[in-house]
Amino acid sequence: MNLLLPHQEMIRIDGDARGLTILCHQGSLWLTQPGDMRDHILTVGDTFTIGQKGIIAIAALQNAFLEMVPRKRPGDSCTFNLSMTPKWNRFQPGYFTKAKTQACLTENAGITVT
Repeated sequence: MNLLLPHQEMIRIDGDARGLTILCHQGSLWLTQPGDMRDHILTVGDTFTIGQKGIIAIAALQNAFLEMVPRKRPGDSCTFNLSMTPKWNRFQPGYFTKAKTQACLTENAGITVT
């Protein structure tokens, strides 16, 4: 699934996304995950594979184009919800409607949008 994320917009991944790889194709991203005290900054060409269950926050430090690639081992599946929040208001669900969020997606890879 590919996603265009405007400057200072944030997505929230909630559930079991372990093994999901985030690829930064344009711009730069800030990423944090539970149990990891480090902030991760991705720039063009960088990748990050999620290693923890729970809420993952990804924010655009610049206008960004990113790709989410689910794990590929037989029998594995990523089960999580993806939601968007406005300009650093991280965890306020409901700001974007499902239709607005779907309009931002360039592909639908079977991810539930809430």
